[in-house]
Amino acid sequence: MKILLTGANGYIARNLKELFWKDSLQVDVLNRQIADLTNRNQVDEYFKDKTFDLVIHCASVGGNRTIQDDVSCVNTNLVMFYNLMEHNDKFKKFIYLGSGAELDRSKNINASSSLHNSFPIDNYGISKNIIAKLGLQIPNFYNIRIFNVFNYDELETRMIKNNIKKYIAKENMIIHQDRFMDFFYLNDLYKIVIHILFNKNCPKTLDCSYPEKLKLSDIADKINNLSDYKVDIIFENTGMGNEYRGNPSGLYSTNLINNIKGLDLGLRETYERLIKT
Repeated sequence: MKILLTGANGYIARNLKELFWKDSLQVDVLNRQIADLTNRNQVDEYFKDKTFDLVIHCASVGGNRTIQDDVSCVNTNLVMFYNLMEHNDKFKKFIYLGSGAELDRSKNINASSSLHNSFPIDNYGISKNIIAKLGLQIPNFYNIRIFNVFNYDELETRMIKNNIKKYIAKENMIIHQDRFMDFFYLNDLYKIVIHILFNKNCPKTLDCSYPEKLKLSDIADKINNLSDYKVDIIFENTGMGNEYRGNPSGLYSTNLINNIKGLDLGLRETYERLIKT
């Protein structure tokens, strides 16, 4: 098996690369130093003498909730996708790391949300929505839709890592505003990738969503039970924010639900890794 990862310097790609290596799978990485995905000539040159069993497209711009993306975000993400699709004959399967943003983050997103009825208003969501819809027409395209992915290696500012570190330090955990939200262990995301790589007739879209419907406060409670002491949970704002959840039915349809570690074990393993650092 030969695998190509784009965006190889990013959080998800570098962790997937390590997991592939642990399973002795051959992985090539594609970053800007090798070929600029927005440059058609460079991408053409890269694929000239290469073929792959799987391409995992992790490269993306935008999506930071604290920054408003301008319209160039749409252009850049689409150009990278089109330049890769120009060489669709060079790979057997193509996994796109989608986002809950493709379903329009200005509204509640949950298991009943439909891609066909979603029209995001932010530029990042627009680019993700367009690519996800185009992918439905491409036979070897698979969309792994991500809401939140976590492990010990995520950014310090992310909800789970930040609050586990606060818990370890016996400091108050902080939640900006409570709401229902999905978090998915990165090792389980890897299980989805492996399933698509080695199996036929996979769903075109698989949401990174566990069956249990949880609020941010519920996840903080789980963190608060990782050892024999408790810390306070502080809410910066009252009320409930918009839901940001996926549809876990795909995990059942593929029987992946029986092969993944799940949220509780993911939190435990993340905690045990961070407590050693």
